[in-house]
Amino acid sequence: MSVTVLCPNGRRVTVKMTPNTSLLQILEEACKKEKFNPDEYNLKHLKRVLDCGLSVRYAGLPNRCQLEMVAAATPRTPALVTVHIVTASGLRLVHDFSSTATLWEILSHHESDKSSEEILLPASESGQEAVLVYTMTRISGPQLHTTTLRTLGLAQGKCMLRHSIQSVNTQGQAHVSGVLPKKPKEEESEEIECEKTKERETTSIRPENKPCKGGPASLNTIRQLKKDQEQRESRQQREDEPMETTEPDTPDENLKVTCSGTESAVCGGGNTAVNLPVGNTAETPTTTSDPPPDSSTNHNVIKLGEHNAIIFSMDEAPPTHFTEEDDTFFQLSVGEIKRLYMEQKRTIHQLEEAPLRTKNLRELEDNKRVLHALNQYPVTHIRIIFPDQHVIQVAFKPIHTVADVKAAIKPFLANTTQEFQLDLRHPHRTLDEKETLVSAGCVPNARLYYTTTATQSGPSYLSADALANRSSFAGACTNLTQRKHSRRKIRDLAGDDEMKEEARSSVGHISQSSLPTEARSYPSASAHSSGAVPKVPKWFKLGK
Repeated sequence: MSVTVLCPNGRRVTVKMTPNTSLLQILEEACKKEKFNPDEYNLKHLKRVLDCGLSVRYAGLPNRCQLEMVAAATPRTPALVTVHIVTASGLRLVHDFSSTATLWEILSHHESDKSSEEILLPASESGQEAVLVYTMTRISGPQLHTTTLRTLGLAQGKCMLRHSIQSVNTQGQAHVSGVLPKKPKEEESEEIECEKTKERETTSIRPENKPCKGGPASLNTIRQLKKDQEQRESRQQREDEPMETTEPDTPDENLKVTCSGTESAVCGGGNTAVNLPVGNTAETPTTTSDPPPDSSTNHNVIKLGEHNAIIFSMDEAPPTHFTEEDDTFFQLSVGEIKRLYMEQKRTIHQLEEAPLRTKNLRELEDNKRVLHALNQYPVTHIRIIFPDQHVIQVAFKPIHTVADVKAAIKPFLANTTQEFQLDLRHPHRTLDEKETLVSAGCVPNARLYYTTTATQSGPSYLSADALANRSSFAGACTNLTQRKHSRRKIRDLAGDDEMKEEARSSVGHISQSSLPTEARSYPSASAHSSGAVPKVPKWFKLGK
């Protein structure tokens, strides 16, 4: 890996680096070649001034990129660096050091400090050494004597180093806490068997489809052969075993009856299954116990008011079972990464190549969006959720306002004079009373949350009459689903023309006069269908 640094004198310097190289090291090496003072300059990538205390790994620099040296606003002056050393036992050692101090000097200072009994520098005869980790950079052995804080990019500020004592022969990455496990004995035996098969094949003619080829496919083939052999042996063993019949503990003639019927019953609550004839099932006395009634399956629906309000409680909802996903669930495959990259690239291209729009065109697009929503969703379903988990489910037209929703739920409140607000979550937003449901983004359905600054006077926000006419949770959900299916059937039977006509009649606030000039100048669809010739502009001339 390397970068190209553009110096103030116009020359370019190529500096080799690693992911753990600090940007301050790159700046110092470039200044050393061109004889500049590194304390007076910073590095700049594109339009971003980089922090010289970061490493290449965390600066987000690609390989072979070009950096530029720019004059610093304030020159860097030698300052103290507060170093935090966290040991394996959890002890934290804090002290201020100069940026030119080596890591060995820092450990020696804390080792000589009598206040801490932690062993930071083990003896060389013990076969162990001290290891320091800083931003995934592992420093140990002789590197502690040559690595300074400035080498790590720390000229000022604070830093944290993780300290541990490891064996001299142990080699591992900074973020790996354990040694990799050994290969299982089963795989070793399979590899040995594969090698023996290869030796036998060298002395004989290889068949056309020999399973062992010395690669990963050969190991899978051996495993599959072993698995098939075990299945054949278990199948043969089951066939050789005699059939065992279990008799019930209590002698009963009804239990000894066997015939070729297709129904079976479990008698006496035990584990003995007896085949019963289809025609004589009524003669055999059987006792069945009905399951207890479940509140979630009770489809009780009571509609109140003009907007078919349904009141229910979220406490009756069945519990939601969450399953914990492993880490592989969140790992993206190569195809998913490519797809996300192409979508992001397409979005950026659309934003860059999108033409500039006037205010009238933007209003026209907003009106088109509203008309499309009115055509596709003539009715919107709103659920108002109260803090005590009670819910009011109502149906409105998209052109209704938030004030209409508040007026519809006021008769069901315990305190009808209390001021309240309706909020949206994710993101949190308080709805304006003059705002329509379609402009507020509440089409085709939405969840609104009841909020108030006043204290609750009774046990519930709803009145006693409203709670007496409460429906079940399953009934409210079923009613919502049935309305959607019925609306879809009506749309399929009636056709799109009637739905469009209903949408045009319902949108009274969007008139032809409120549309922009561009929208009024376009020929209408009725003119084309009736055969009328639209007006031709004066500047348009037909060719000969």
